[in-house]
Amino acid sequence: MEKQLYNGLEWVSLGTFPRLLAEGLRRSLEEHGLVGLIKTPFQWVIYSPVIELETGGYMGEVQLFVPEAMLEEANFVLEGLSSEPLDENFTEDATDS
Repeated sequence: MEKQLYNGLEWVSLGTFPRLLAEGLRRSLEEHGLVGLIKTPFQWVIYSPVIELETGGYMGEVQLFVPEAMLEEANFVLEGLSSEPLDENFTEDATDS
């Protein structure tokens, strides 16, 4: 588990992801009151405006970090995301049209 110091706090990496996936995970953490940071090869990113993503900001592999004190709760939130059922209104037939 990789740790890095940022603004005087220990941050723990949750893994390496494509940028769009990491942004989605970061926003899911934020919805649960948790802070997440993304580290690109160039900088730490606290907030990514949609325009940056739409206009071709760095979209490669990035790391997603949370404060060490929030690690357990962040893992709980992310594990819950993987077990959520699909939208009950979604059917395969609807995608075939």
